[in-house]
Amino acid sequence: MNMKKCGNWIKRNIGQIVMLVFYMAMGFGCGMIAAQATDAAGGGFVQMLLLLFAGVYLSMLIHIILHEAGHMVFGLMTGYKFVSFRIGSFVLQRTREGKYTFGHSPLSGAAGQCLMSPPELKNGKIPFALYNLGGVIMNGVVSLIALAAATACEAPAAAALLKICALVGLILGAMNGIPLRLGAADNDGYNILSMKKSDAAIRSLWVQLKIAEQNAWGVRLKDMPEEWFAMPPRTEMKNSLCAALAVFHCSRLMDELKFGEARTAMKNVLRMKHGMVGLHAASMKIDMVCCALMVGEKKEAEGILNNVQVKKIMKAMKTNICVLRTQYADALLGEGDADKAEKILAQFESMAKTWPSAADVEGEREIIACIQKKFFA
Repeated sequence: MNMKKCGNWIKRNIGQIVMLVFYMAMGFGCGMIAAQATDAAGGGFVQMLLLLFAGVYLSMLIHIILHEAGHMVFGLMTGYKFVSFRIGSFVLQRTREGKYTFGHSPLSGAAGQCLMSPPELKNGKIPFALYNLGGVIMNGVVSLIALAAATACEAPAAAALLKICALVGLILGAMNGIPLRLGAADNDGYNILSMKKSDAAIRSLWVQLKIAEQNAWGVRLKDMPEEWFAMPPRTEMKNSLCAALAVFHCSRLMDELKFGEARTAMKNVLRMKHGMVGLHAASMKIDMVCCALMVGEKKEAEGILNNVQVKKIMKAMKTNICVLRTQYADALLGEGDADKAEKILAQFESMAKTWPSAADVEGEREIIACIQKKFFA
């Protein structure tokens, strides 16, 4: 690899490189804390490992929950309303009637997520900094409290756990606060930077959060205001928040069962220079497989399915109902394997039982019905 190619590779992957450095620093720092505490208590290597792994695991879990809670608290303070709270694949969601429901859905690249309905736009703007920075602030505050408690704690193991909690929180806060593109998604700091540079990005965030609210209320994409789903102009497509609206534009066409139009729109988006995060780009390609199969383009669908990035995302989101729908389409329309398709459909129905969005399930079932109609015609 020559110097130019090396430089380009570093530029493309700088976010992942910085994250790796942060994780290495976290591992080294936590290891030092655990080793010192074990020596002070007269323990051995096994005790040190147990303290290290317990401290890091518990601290990560605590800070992920508190990070999302920070988004919620600062969002409420600035006029936002609660929509959903996710930890891992478990989702707490508020309905239109104000009831709370639990669901289960995988989201690749996100350990947690707090979605809130934004206040109305005023002169094209909404308060966004505190909502986006709320998680980082919460991580920092809890870390300082844990560090203060550690200095007052006389038990070596307990003090070590508190110090590990403080270190993990500070590093996670930095990883989310320093603007970084992380491949699958942009972090909070990068989103803030995007919105400081572009009013269009602010509106894009507003639209995405309103879509999330309506989705939680059981409203299909095709029944939401059409103006929310306008394709962004090319001049805005390099901004990741703006580019996300192109994904929703294509998803709405699929929800309307306009597979040919959706496929054309997806091809046009993927051809242009865009700032879509990796997860959105891969998800669009997964949907494009279904659309290609519905219009008889089997070779195109096969080529997309052989893409390394698409394979990786589909494996990571193998229980996602959108992925299962596409696998079902491939089994029937691509391979002509009805038995395989039946097994995939059973998986889909199993996931649909606990899927948090009834609107998503209804829409995917309509697409599956179209797939069946085409296969059995």
